[in-house]
Amino acid sequence: MKKFFLILMILFCPCIVWAGSSNWDSLIWDQDVWYAGSEPPTACTATIDGNLLFHIPYLSHIDPMLGTISLWADLLYEFNPKYSTLMLFKYLNSGINNPPYSCVGSTLSTDLKIHIPDVLVPDGSTHLWVDLEHGSTLSTDGNAYFVVTKYGVNSN
Repeated sequence: MKKFFLILMILFCPCIVWAGSSNWDSLIWDQDVWYAGSEPPTACTATIDGNLLFHIPYLSHIDPMLGTISLWADLLYEFNPKYSTLMLFKYLNSGINNPPYSCVGSTLSTDLKIHIPDVLVPDGSTHLWVDLEHGSTLSTDGNAYFVVTKYGVNSN
């Protein structure tokens, strides 16, 4: 997991200035907000910022009763010295998403495993894939945590 963290940290350039990482809608939809020299993410591409905040704009979940539900979610990296070898991401918030487009996005299984096929990091050109799963034994303080189980660099 340290290698994953190192990959992300190497890719962060202190000279990159995000035009308001808290305003994800304008980051995703307004090409003028994306920093120069890179391509903006698509509406289906998950992003991670310099603070290791994952924004997953399209998260598909198949519910046995309701069918397919489209969601969005935000997860934030949180270091825990007790589990220093794990990459932990704390669930921040989510909501129902009714995109007017069709895409192959991230998936959420019924056993709370997340597969993110495309994560754009702040360098604007590197794409990763990441698998996470709910850490039920870690989610005892009133927060929900997800642990990175697999990851890799997507080849172009």
